[in-house]
Amino acid sequence: MTIHEFDDLTALIQQLGFLPLLYNPIPGFSAEEMASIECRYQRYNDGSWSWPLWDWKGPAVQNTPCVYGKFFGGRAGFVSLEWWPDLMNYRRGTHPYPAENSVERAILDILELNGAMITRELRKACGFTGPKMRSRFDNYI
Repeated sequence: MTIHEFDDLTALIQQLGFLPLLYNPIPGFSAEEMASIECRYQRYNDGSWSWPLWDWKGPAVQNTPCVYGKFFGGRAGFVSLEWWPDLMNYRRGTHPYPAENSVERAILDILELNGAMITRELRKACGFTGPKMRSRFDNYI
């Protein structure tokens, strides 16, 4: 399937269950590689750029039953909500649940309270600022 528009991306996420955003070790298995030429990264002579796939990440998570994160060997991608429980069960076996007073637990609490958020919104809600990610959770570290 070739991705020509936002609806193609979200349909593909639901159809496949897992979809890395960018090129990865599995040839042809990424939204980037499945995107039509008009959806690929383009830099213009004036220095500006366009990348529809990048622009669709937030709306995909907010309007489609899927999640986005670094799930594929540290590489970002989408997972449908149908497959989400299976992925989480696997990850729980390899990554322990965050400690009660950890930054990770505080972030999860904010997500439970607010629902799905794009990274910019999550950072703001957590109070993360500056290059050292100082926040209101510094006392947990």
